Amino acid sequence: MGGWFGKNSYASAYPEPGHLYIEELWELDENCAFLHKEPQSLGILLRPGDYQMVEFFEEQSETENGI
Repeated sequence: MGGWFGKNSYASAYPEPGHLYIEELWELDENCAFLHKEPQSLGILLRPGDYQMVEFFEEQSETENGI
């Protein structure tokens, strides 16, 4: 699963930590590269029991991606 954690996304802290709202859900290829935003998706809400780990990446420009 991949997503865009942007300015409209949210991570809870106190008193209920670990809830994540990720504003865009993205399809990944077999190498976990981001392909495209899921059409008509309004994002995803994850509870602490829904995930074991979350990894964040720095946004790359289209030039860096070779596009």
